[in-house]
Amino acid sequence: MKMDSAPERSDLTERFFRQIFAYEVLSQAKLCMDAAAALDQAVRSVGAERNVDNVYRHAHSLLTHAANVSKLICRESPEGNPKRVSMLQDLLAVPAASLEILARRKLRNHLEHFDQRIDEWVASNQALQIVDRNVGPLRVVQAIFGPQAVWRHYDSEQRTFTVRGETFDLVELLKAVSVVHGCAENALASLDEKAG
Repeated sequence: MKMDSAPERSDLTERFFRQIFAYEVLSQAKLCMDAAAALDQAVRSVGAERNVDNVYRHAHSLLTHAANVSKLICRESPEGNPKRVSMLQDLLAVPAASLEILARRKLRNHLEHFDQRIDEWVASNQALQIVDRNVGPLRVVQAIFGPQAVWRHYDSEQRTFTVRGETFDLVELLKAVSVVHGCAENALASLDEKAG
């Protein structure tokens, strides 16, 4: 016998699926905030002991987890399942301003496709001067080398990340992730209350 549609889910099953997705949002938001704290700690170990690899490892981790939150809850994300996204947006009730910030994919795309950014630079025959993986005030580096020489830069004073001359505000991103984290906590508490 052929079935024309998926079987109806019970309320218990539906609540369980909502909890799984809400918990994943909560986990990714927490991991993002943990990476931000680790990034701050790595930057504080300034001087001869500073390990730039740790700074960039934590910055990339922060951005990866923020991207995972975006993929789960933003309609603009091509990876998003529209039905799941709508369900999570209804469940979490994330303010539109936070969703708009998280939906921005330009920084994530720069980092995920950095190989293409290098190809573009090579094809453009630009000057052979590059400044990559710096930490500190961006204005100093740009004053010395110019903005187009800067490939990747973390400005620890402003908490901004620059890729190929474009600067992105991590403070704004982290505020949006924190809002989502709170929304996910509230949604999970509400689901638990309804289950009890």
